[in-house]
Amino acid sequence: MSALLKTWERLSSHGESGGGFVRLRLPEIGACAVYAARSVADELEAVLIEVPTESIPPRAEYAEARGLTARAEMVSPGRSGVTRLVLALSDGRYRDIFHTLADDIVVKLEEATDEPEAVRLFITRLARWQSFLRRHGHRGMSLEHRRGLFGELVLMQQHLLARTGPDTTIASWKGCRGANHDFQFSSGSIEVKTTSSNTPHAFHVANIRQLDSPGQGQLFVYFVLIDETEAGDISLPELIELLRDELDGTARDAFEDCLIEAGYIESQRELYASPRYSLRRERFYKVDESFPRLREAQLPSGVEEVRYQVALAACQPCLAFESDVWDTIFGSMEGEW
Repeated sequence: MSALLKTWERLSSHGESGGGFVRLRLPEIGACAVYAARSVADELEAVLIEVPTESIPPRAEYAEARGLTARAEMVSPGRSGVTRLVLALSDGRYRDIFHTLADDIVVKLEEATDEPEAVRLFITRLARWQSFLRRHGHRGMSLEHRRGLFGELVLMQQHLLARTGPDTTIASWKGCRGANHDFQFSSGSIEVKTTSSNTPHAFHVANIRQLDSPGQGQLFVYFVLIDETEAGDISLPELIELLRDELDGTARDAFEDCLIEAGYIESQRELYASPRYSLRRERFYKVDESFPRLREAQLPSGVEEVRYQVALAACQPCLAFESDVWDTIFGSMEGEW
């Protein structure tokens, strides 16, 4: 249990009257005064950050999202005064997510060396969490979204880590942030397509740039066919644990950040205990001039929001050997898989 959660457990506003908060300072943060707090009015948790007003950039915006509020309050007036930044839970249904969110922000604040940096970290981290809550909320990822995440993690765990190492693998993972290609390297990119269809005949392309050529290097499609049942081989949280066991240091930290960007947080792991997945088939396709696809440069003027399907049968001439994929992207390597 984190220091923030332990401190919240020690706080109670019972017997207090009026508005405001009861609070305890978090000593782990040296750049500024940061407090774990509870609202007197409703007992909901909050984090309070007090900094000199001059440390706050002009026209600073504090992202709000479902289940939480964020605001700045003047403690003492004037540019030489003090401002309190308030991050507060506003809906108990979001408590688990709020605890994860607030703990993430507090841990980041431990890295700050002064008040302006602490404010910057607070604002940027809060904006990222706003995006997470807007996309996923307290109900978690959709089945389609978690299926796509599973496919990306399979490629990472079964192929990339052993070949490129933890740091390069995690740095290449751009799909978690919504990039057009899921894994991007200096000599090529890999787009992952995952389906659980019983008789797959095509895969979906979500936008016109998804199969467009990368800025440099060769694009490949990694097609993953899975079974999605209650009795499958592995769950999404179990696969994530396997990957965590292979990472440490900066790669582990970056992986945790990427998971949040992708929509996965540990406090929601029970939502993803089912279904379980079994890998049925995997294929690599080389996306070259013969590959069936639409390209942005070829679209008529006025055509927008293009989504389409690519028939697997039409991709057969573009099947690629794994060795060719790795040699193209990483250069010739000794040893065998």
